[in-house]
Amino acid sequence: VQQTSPPTQAPVQEPVRVASAQEEDVGVTGPFANTLWTKMSPIVGFLVSYDNDKFGEVFYLRSGRLVITSDLKAGGGSYMFVDDPSVSQGHAILRITAQGEIQVLDQLSEFGTKIRRCGSDEVVELAGDKGQLEHGDVLIVGERTFSVAIMIRDQDV
Repeated sequence: VQQTSPPTQAPVQEPVRVASAQEEDVGVTGPFANTLWTKMSPIVGFLVSYDNDKFGEVFYLRSGRLVITSDLKAGGGSYMFVDDPSVSQGHAILRITAQGEIQVLDQLSEFGTKIRRCGSDEVVELAGDKGQLEHGDVLIVGERTFSVAIMIRDQDV
């Protein structure tokens, strides 16, 4: 009788939440705890919201794909958790390049995704479509607003 050993599976790598030096120093669990990146890459920008915190909530943007969600247990990739009833479970996707190009794709969310262009009253409603974010724009996710800051890098990444 020949015995076969059970098939081996590669170990599953747990996602790593990227903590800032500020968090590690003072134990802050605030805004940085709401973004989970499964792959480390350089920071190319950030989103800032003053909706719930007068000092601002900061969400780092790294190159890669980032799902904006209201589901704290969003699985399968990097995500930005927004605790708000106007944000859907799979509300939108950000595709971010190392050069700081940011594309936002609305996932037919119930309360919508919009872009208010920097320095104007122009508002682009996405409704299942995609749009490009530029430095100074405001990203509107449901009823939450996020100012967009894109970092310019001199070196190639």
